[in-house]
Amino acid sequence: MFKNLYNKSVIITNKSNNDLTLMDFINENNYLIDVFMYANRNCIDKTIYSKENINNSIKEHNFTIPKQSNNEYLFGLEDNNYIGHILNYSLSSDESDNFKWYIHDITRWIYNP
Repeated sequence: MFKNLYNKSVIITNKSNNDLTLMDFINENNYLIDVFMYANRNCIDKTIYSKENINNSIKEHNFTIPKQSNNEYLFGLEDNNYIGHILNYSLSSDESDNFKWYIHDITRWIYNP
């Protein structure tokens, strides 16, 4: 069986004067999780994508987004990175109080596991 996967490269700007984290980004933009959950409500296992598992994934994959920075981040489903999968699906160009982001690149590949 072939799988069609892709990663999304996103440029995230931290507009604040403080170092922030992925956790801060999610807390400020939690609608991104809602978008993913609603769009996939009939095709995902809700026990896997539980709030607890998503929060654990955020903690496990948390990283610093330096103040006044403009860096590239890659999001996908590797290593059961649930928050990476959610952001890979739901991120597009947008802006919030402390962040601004846009899609930089999408890498797609097909493999036979």
